[in-house]
Amino acid sequence: GNGILIADSSRYQQQFFNLISDEQHGVIIGFQNVIFTDEGYYYNSHVQRIDSSGQKLWGENGVLIDEGNGFQPYIVSLCSDATGGCFVFWGCYYDRNRKELWVQRVDKDGHIMWDSSGVMISHQFVSFDSPIPCLSAPDNEGGVIFGYIDSTGVKLQRISAISDFLWGAGILLISKTWGNMKSNEQGGVIITGTLRAYNFSKGWYDKVVAQQVDKDGNILWGDDGIMITDSVDEYTHETELGIDKSCNSYIVWTDRRTGNFNVYGQKLNSEGVIQWKKDGILIGDAEYVKAVIDLSLIHISEPTRPY
Repeated sequence: GNGILIADSSRYQQQFFNLISDEQHGVIIGFQNVIFTDEGYYYNSHVQRIDSSGQKLWGENGVLIDEGNGFQPYIVSLCSDATGGCFVFWGCYYDRNRKELWVQRVDKDGHIMWDSSGVMISHQFVSFDSPIPCLSAPDNEGGVIFGYIDSTGVKLQRISAISDFLWGAGILLISKTWGNMKSNEQGGVIITGTLRAYNFSKGWYDKVVAQQVDKDGNILWGDDGIMITDSVDEYTHETELGIDKSCNSYIVWTDRRTGNFNVYGQKLNSEGVIQWKKDGILIGDAEYVKAVIDLSLIHISEPTRPY
């Protein structure tokens, strides 16, 4: 068939999609609407839940998250609440000096759980325009841990099921960019990213690093994190991360240390000790790869170049 209609497209144009599992054999989809009227157009953002049989559970066009009010809200991250609902993170662009990050919780029946306008996280949402503006992962206690970049740097925060901020002003990380973040299944998260460095022979280049933060917001792997490799250059691509049931981490990235883009991988145990050889093992020769990790199984695909 041709799929199911998520939202009425006669007046809408949908963009900026997000998709997650609802942990109940269905999915939750987030999207921005561009709504055309006789006077012009405006923006808003919705989420919709679809069950395993393809039925829409949250009304015909989903749950309205932000009306826009003349600005351009778009959903930057979704995280399941493990009961069929989700946490929705969205950004609002007002001007160069005011970019806001907001969050809302929607329950399994599509009810807005917090203040109708949501909870504002920051009005200095620096990563609004980045390829990965926000990351989120469940905290295993009904809340969510999320990461973003504000004017002070890369920041992690934990928010409870009733919208309490649990880590004060947030946890600052030394990494300047990230690739992925996953739950460590113990209430905390493991996050991967890159750290900008310089030496006379290489010039500027990126180190791949990993960090673990526990449920209380304690940084576990040192201020600088665990260095996965420092043999890469400025063309390091975003890292992918998988975590198995024993809290071993599998990290995959691409770099061109040999002159061509190749895929490399590394394994850390639950204590952050490197398990494979220094600077990772060569997995394959591929450019612009998407690596998907399922426990110790690494699958690499080679999509069309993005230009």
